[in-house]
Amino acid sequence: MPTNQPLWGPLPPIPIPGPHGTIADTAEHYVQEQAPRVPEFRVGTWGGPTTINLMWDSLFDATVHVHAAGRKFTEMRRELISVYEAFSSSGFLHLHAEVPSWHARLGLLVASTAGAEQALLHSETGLDKAHENYREAEQLIQRWIHAGIRILEVGLAVEHAVHWEGDKSFVYDWFATTVVSGGGVALDVVLKRFPQVGVILATVRAVESNAGLTPALMGRNHQVTDPDPTHRFEHQPGGTLHHYLEEMGQVADHGDIAVSVIPRPDMDPAYAVHFPGIDVDGLEMEHGRSPMSLVDGLHNDSDHMAGALEQALQELGVPEGSDIFMTGFSLGGLHATNLARSSSFTQRYNLRSVTTIGSPLKHQPTQDGVKVTHFEDVRDPVPHVTAERPVLSSDRMIVQYNHADPENQVESLAGSTHTWEHNVEAIRLMEEDEGQFLDYHQQQHLDEFRAQLHFGEAVETYVFETHWQKMDTPEHVLPWEAESYDDVAYFEDALRESVREMSRWPSDPGPIPEGTGSPGTVPWETKNRNLTVPGMDEVGGEELERSWGAGGTITGGK
Repeated sequence: MPTNQPLWGPLPPIPIPGPHGTIADTAEHYVQEQAPRVPEFRVGTWGGPTTINLMWDSLFDATVHVHAAGRKFTEMRRELISVYEAFSSSGFLHLHAEVPSWHARLGLLVASTAGAEQALLHSETGLDKAHENYREAEQLIQRWIHAGIRILEVGLAVEHAVHWEGDKSFVYDWFATTVVSGGGVALDVVLKRFPQVGVILATVRAVESNAGLTPALMGRNHQVTDPDPTHRFEHQPGGTLHHYLEEMGQVADHGDIAVSVIPRPDMDPAYAVHFPGIDVDGLEMEHGRSPMSLVDGLHNDSDHMAGALEQALQELGVPEGSDIFMTGFSLGGLHATNLARSSSFTQRYNLRSVTTIGSPLKHQPTQDGVKVTHFEDVRDPVPHVTAERPVLSSDRMIVQYNHADPENQVESLAGSTHTWEHNVEAIRLMEEDEGQFLDYHQQQHLDEFRAQLHFGEAVETYVFETHWQKMDTPEHVLPWEAESYDDVAYFEDALRESVREMSRWPSDPGPIPEGTGSPGTVPWETKNRNLTVPGMDEVGGEELERSWGAGGTITGGK
């Protein structure tokens, strides 16, 4: 029987989704004309409601009280300073002999209050930095273990390549994933060895984000949702994720956004949103899932897709504050994850869960309270194309399965493991023997959405089509269209960001502190660093800014 292979815990084991095999084993199989071996189906997980992640949550909950105490001490210090200033304005030359001692004691009280304030704030920012380092180490372990698995599968890939009965789609998938994920590991090595390269890349990104192709495309076009659904269908909820996904498989043939209305007895209905994958149709860029949408997802935080979805929700009369559950495949999963990061969307709607299948992953964290699950095949290259791994938490989990199906065919550059059917089949196999692959808390994590699929009434799904069209008043003006300096002021923004990045490039970068994962920073002892503290807000009408370590700036937010 297959066994659960957790990929993260207090002491993360190294998963080996075998069987693999050495070159010698491969040669023996070939000589003896035995059938090539096929890896058994296995499932591994990263992140989610593990002990270590729940401990981090507890620590951050505690910092709320530490922060409140720090605010009280800040108020006390300000009050004491005002009292001291008022008292000192009367001068030191009084008739009573105790007046000078009162000055001294009040000054000491101000100093001790400021010291307690700083101690509380340092502990809060220290925890934030420790968590940042932990997550960076976690992502690095993920990437190196994935690279190690690819190395261990060399023998098995060669076996299928040379054997006349070998699964050539397995060989292609292994090769494509090795190249893509190996490129990310190689980039990490280069950035560690040559931090200046990271600065140059960051500078190029700064110029591109302000004055390059991205703002030109995103600032001159917008995504519009057609008001009437192009397709409507009903299905009985089966209580499982794979059954719901099987029904959503037809969405890609009819449109770009699907909204399902899930009736719930004695409750307001829930709404499930599904985004299908990219649809490349030659040089056509006007349809909703064209490469234009990929630019929106990768470089624009899916702002246009968020607007298109809100149009669809409004067409169906979905009230603000409704429970929303999202699923997405490939590019659609990238959009869904971006919406899980969007504070504006999560303030308007109660986004409760996001489930992605075979989607590119980005580093940024998602909003607290949104249950996020990333499903991916261990030999799918697409989740690694960004060379990033996500910031995991007790609310965010990767489920990675090793599903080798000899019946699969390579139909695109993404390989056979990236197809919708392959992933839905893998999720079905996992759910049919779920107790062997997931622990109780991980099953509860998935039940955030699956619980909505147990009601007996039929689910109605409405499919909307979107398209890209030129803006009547472009937000981005091309240089040859400029009528004044203000029209091309974005070049100044690009230059400013470039200079800011280049200013971080020291003549002698020195050693980079372990765990920072920050290429291009100057020595830790001499360089300020910006940190964000969870839950920090305004104190006394002014944004609270304070120093930590060598003088880094701390600002509010999470």
